[in-house]
Amino acid sequence: MKIDIITENHILKSKTQDLVNEFFDIDKLSIVNDKQLQIIISKNYESDLLENSNELATKCFIENGIPENKAIIILPDDANYSKFVIIVKENIFEDREYFSTITHELTHVIDFINHFDEFGNIYRGNAIYDDFFFWTEFNAKKLVLKDFN
Repeated sequence: MKIDIITENHILKSKTQDLVNEFFDIDKLSIVNDKQLQIIISKNYESDLLENSNELATKCFIENGIPENKAIIILPDDANYSKFVIIVKENIFEDREYFSTITHELTHVIDFINHFDEFGNIYRGNAIYDDFFFWTEFNAKKLVLKDFN
């Protein structure tokens, strides 16, 4: 997996890279080998979210408001589901929330790749949530709690 961490802060980039390296063990790397991941450590979460979202998701955010998350995953908009984007609020590094938050979002990446491998990228061009969104949310919470207890 090609991973780009976007930030001007070298310390935050290093902390994020260390966490990513620990998360992607041999088993997970075999799942993601042909994918790309961009992690944006954002000073301006709303702007970065709107800039990196597809047209329909952007319209949805404008109409309904920006989610108050610490981080968010932006799903690929192509049939090969080749590039995932995670936008992380920079302030989560102040309280060490980045451990659980980034691990949570990385779990979503793995979950969606597995789901898309079976069903294809059914979210292309839309912003509709379904049962799988709820399942991956609970799965990510479960795994993070397991890893950090």
